[in-house]
Amino acid sequence: MINIIDIVLAVFILAFLLKNAGGISRTIKNLLLIVVFLIVFGLLSQFILCSVFAESAQKVFAESYFVKLSQNIIKWIYPPIKNIAPKIDAFVNDKIMQTPKADVALPTLPKNISLPQNLLLKENLPSLLKDK
Repeated sequence: MINIIDIVLAVFILAFLLKNAGGISRTIKNLLLIVVFLIVFGLLSQFILCSVFAESAQKVFAESYFVKLSQNIIKWIYPPIKNIAPKIDAFVNDKIMQTPKADVALPTLPKNISLPQNLLLKENLPSLLKDK
């Protein structure tokens, strides 16, 4: 199903291609720029999918054709060049090359760490506002 993300990206890509129309070499250069954009978009989309958003928003974003296309381009292009970019190797292997996990655990403080008492309110906020 086509969603708003697909429509917006398709309009931007078509506008870019129409604005920069030219000869065959210019067209090939523009297509390569779009592939690079899709690679960067795939990395950013995985950051968004790993963040804390509503489940319905993540589902709409994950079902976008451009998100799927960009992640498939990364899966196809990344193995030959993974030795060139070792800093993002762990991120791509953990987040993109494997299937996403259904549930994401939120980070919590370890049990042996407690907040200082001077940072905690002694009274609750509604009672403080009621007194004024």
